[in-house]
Amino acid sequence: MMHFGAGRSEYDALRYRAAHVASRGLFCLAVIVMFFLSAAVLLAGCTSGADSTPSEDSSDGSVAEQATTSSESEADESGMDFSYSSRDLDVSYDAENATYIRLSDDSVEVQGLGATAVDGTVSVSAAGTYVVSGSIADGRIVVEAGDEDKVQIVLSNASVCSQDGPAISILSADKCFVTLEQDSTNALVDGSAYTLEEGADEPNAALYSKADLTLNGTGSLSIEGNWQHAVCSKDDLVIAGGTYDVSAVEDAFRGKDCVKIADGSFTVEAGGDFVSTNDEDETRGFVSIDGGTFDISAQDDGIQAYTHARLAGGEFSMDSGDDAVHSDGSASVAGGTYDIVAVDDAFHAETTLEVIDGTARVVSCYEGLEAQCVYLRGGTVHVTADDDAVNAASPSADGLSSEAVAFSSDPVGEGSLSAADPSSAPAAGASAGAPAGEADVRGATPESGMVEGGVGMGDSSCVIEISGGYYVLTSGGDTLDSNGSISITGGTVLAQGAPDTDDYVLDYDIEATIDGGTLIALGGREMAQNLTSGSQAFGMASVSGSAGKTVAIVDGEGSVLGSFTAVYDFDTVVASVSGMQDGETYGIVAIDSLEGANEDGYASSGTLSAVDAMELVVSTSAQSGLGGLGADGQAAGPGMAGDRCQTGSGSAALIEAVSHSSFKGEGVARAPSPFSMPRASGRLVRGDRRSEQRSLPVCPGL
Repeated sequence: MMHFGAGRSEYDALRYRAAHVASRGLFCLAVIVMFFLSAAVLLAGCTSGADSTPSEDSSDGSVAEQATTSSESEADESGMDFSYSSRDLDVSYDAENATYIRLSDDSVEVQGLGATAVDGTVSVSAAGTYVVSGSIADGRIVVEAGDEDKVQIVLSNASVCSQDGPAISILSADKCFVTLEQDSTNALVDGSAYTLEEGADEPNAALYSKADLTLNGTGSLSIEGNWQHAVCSKDDLVIAGGTYDVSAVEDAFRGKDCVKIADGSFTVEAGGDFVSTNDEDETRGFVSIDGGTFDISAQDDGIQAYTHARLAGGEFSMDSGDDAVHSDGSASVAGGTYDIVAVDDAFHAETTLEVIDGTARVVSCYEGLEAQCVYLRGGTVHVTADDDAVNAASPSADGLSSEAVAFSSDPVGEGSLSAADPSSAPAAGASAGAPAGEADVRGATPESGMVEGGVGMGDSSCVIEISGGYYVLTSGGDTLDSNGSISITGGTVLAQGAPDTDDYVLDYDIEATIDGGTLIALGGREMAQNLTSGSQAFGMASVSGSAGKTVAIVDGEGSVLGSFTAVYDFDTVVASVSGMQDGETYGIVAIDSLEGANEDGYASSGTLSAVDAMELVVSTSAQSGLGGLGADGQAAGPGMAGDRCQTGSGSAALIEAVSHSSFKGEGVARAPSPFSMPRASGRLVRGDRRSEQRSLPVCPGL
């Protein structure tokens, strides 16, 4: 499985190497070298689109313009069949004309046509319905029907155990239906060692099929995959209902062409994935889930798709040893509830990840939401990440080869690479707020010129776009991290990064814009980055507070515009709330509690009184491409070349309610908690995941 997200580290390494060269008076040479390194890079992008219904495609055309399609494994969702046939959903059968099979260790009785039994092996050779009951300790059911035949096997209190192969093996048929009789309890168990033909690696599951396979019904089925997988279909695998208790040495449910789940109840312990696909066809290799309840413990991925993972419903509790949801192509979340503990990523797609609806609480993970293009359009999502909460990086990131090195005043890149005009740059060493010849303590390349609109290195194919939903993001690394751009046009984003790290709450390489919605971001002063521009005003202030304090943004009348309770200590606040006016002054207060706020400390109405507030002057633009704090740790105003703040000094104010140990707002409307799911217990403890799974490529020297 490919892992990515190391772009910022490579960016920093090259950037500071360039700074070192520039500080010796070789800025022009550094520009030329980095420009030629970037000349061979192909700027790739993504398209967005996700089905929110089983049967039709509904692409959304509101993606970032700079993100154009280019991907080796781009999924063709318009050609994917997410629907279920009427026969998939029909659990009835023709009892009058069915063949009945009674299993026992002494003998197997067959009543009807199309099946025979010899030495514990039941052979089905024709289309029809076969009702199986009884128990056998060493036997099997083998289906070898015609290519046009549809076979239905009804398990009615049946237990099949095979010592050296699959319990049920479907070698040929058009399609096979395994139906769980109402109120029945059934079991399929294979042996821990198969007898295979020389050179063969299949069959490989307790329930194995070379034909399309559908599991349905209202009974229960226990499956033990002691050899490799529990269920494996070489074509489509559809699950329309039933209760499943599954353990597998490797994958629990595996479908080559696709896995589609309409409903069911699943309790799974898997040494590999819960579900997986592996067909490389652009219209196949997908996982689609519309409903069900899932209690999953998987040592590898929870859900693994080759082309596309579509999650439209269901209630999930997932504990995974790698990614909870992984797609080698794209992924979409259009519904469902998710309670996740993951050793690696919670939601990972190589190209496009889109969240349209649903509720998720990621209790623990390495990175939360990761793809080349991340589109957050709706839903309620809480993420606690060891590293990045949301990360946009190219799946082909490998050293410098994947990075689009841009020296241009064009903020979005638009696929062009050009060198900045040296004549437009300030004199070497000069920057607003810093004496000439001294290092720019805001983190800008020393003695380099800043061009308004964005000068730096970035990948324009990478984008985080937030247009709706409610997101609470807490990270040990970067909180919102894009190797390209960040765009916020709606929704509510409450973000905080851990203090005393070399990471950012907002980390972008091209631009970060806001044109609507609410953003409250809390972080450290030494590594702080502001927004760059937008039609909605924003601001940054140096405000210090401790974990547990509620930060509220208020207007001149004390009306609360937005609030957020800090998880960590903080030194800076970046804020933008709908209705903020360019050039106006607002206030930031940090108080013990806010009446009416939800569990995250969020409220968007009410009035505060008797408080001191730090002034926050907001604007719709930062004059440089990378907005940040000034040289003394204060907010960079218009005209200042803001960049990432790396200061060890500067004033900071701890703002608290005057003469109140617990401040109560006046007339605050109570905001209901948008999330009511219980927290997971965090069952997996696997040590330091950063050193185990994220070895960063070494950036070559200049």
